[in-house]
Amino acid sequence: MKKKIWIITTVSFVIIIASIMFFYVNVFIPNRKIMDTEWFKSKPSHKEQRELAHKILSFPFGNHHDALLILIDSGNKESIPYLLSVLKKIENRNKEDGVVCTYAHCVEALKKITGKDFKYEYKDWVKGLKEK
Repeated sequence: MKKKIWIITTVSFVIIIASIMFFYVNVFIPNRKIMDTEWFKSKPSHKEQRELAHKILSFPFGNHHDALLILIDSGNKESIPYLLSVLKKIENRNKEDGVVCTYAHCVEALKKITGKDFKYEYKDWVKGLKEK
């Protein structure tokens, strides 16, 4: 019985540590990096900036605003699913909160990457890109 408790405790501890490490590597570090002026002074490539923005936009929380600004200049076709996901999340928020600038940045990045303009609605972007 003691051995079984020890195994359960050990496995639980390993799962907790793995979860913390996952959060640290995939959420905490990218969100710190995007705010690090020294990182930008080192002139990261468009690919490095894009990968950082994609990682940040992969989670429902984080510095989406700055990630979207990066994608306006560094985004490519790989960025479209991330941008559509953000557009959908923003569109589903409480409309009484007003228009947030991240909404405009997201649409601006989509327009620049696709060369299309389907206005500000998620469903219009999805429909328009499928018809392409």
